[in-house]
Amino acid sequence: MYYVLLANLVILSGELGFVSKTYPCVFVADSFADLVYLLDIVVQFRTGYLEQGLMVCEARKLAGHYVRSKPFLMDLLALTPLDLLQFQIGIAPLLRFPRFIKVYRCYRFYYMVESRTIYPNLWRVVNLIHILLLLSHWFGCFYYMLSEFENYDGDWTYHKPDSPEWKALGRKYLASLYWSTLTLTTIGDLVTPSSNLQYAPFSFLPQAACTCVCIRSIEF
Repeated sequence: MYYVLLANLVILSGELGFVSKTYPCVFVADSFADLVYLLDIVVQFRTGYLEQGLMVCEARKLAGHYVRSKPFLMDLLALTPLDLLQFQIGIAPLLRFPRFIKVYRCYRFYYMVESRTIYPNLWRVVNLIHILLLLSHWFGCFYYMLSEFENYDGDWTYHKPDSPEWKALGRKYLASLYWSTLTLTTIGDLVTPSSNLQYAPFSFLPQAACTCVCIRSIEF
């Protein structure tokens, strides 16, 4: 379940940023992820819990406890089939973003491992590196979306994909990931913006805020 959730966090943003047509492998991956989400709900109906220090195993109580909990509502919202509208309106990966609601399971997994591992500091470092890599991926996708919206106009944007070299999907992703990594780690020279959209602070402030929060969360 955890690996499928991580794959969704990566694939959905990649679809939104770079994919302009439907690929069979992407459709299969999305369908498999939805199936795993559905099976997870079935498993949660039979997951035990503690009541006054005793493990509850009765099926009816387990089901009632799960249905009355917030995770049940979040799990249902995460499976909202908005992506079926793509058969009517065309490719729209944004319709699958309710799957991101399932991210609360990442927090539960993180604290569960941290409370059980004998190397909590190492686990925090690994988690920080993972967050930075994921943010680099997200902002790389956003960078390419912004470049495409600006029609690749300006020194700061991605090269206009009018040649086979810059049109390749691998080059698009790696170049965008490179730019976002330099920005996120503040080790690169940033080109001065030239339009109101480029000046939008929300594209940079979340990076600084997330970096500060991640560094603050490490306790040595």
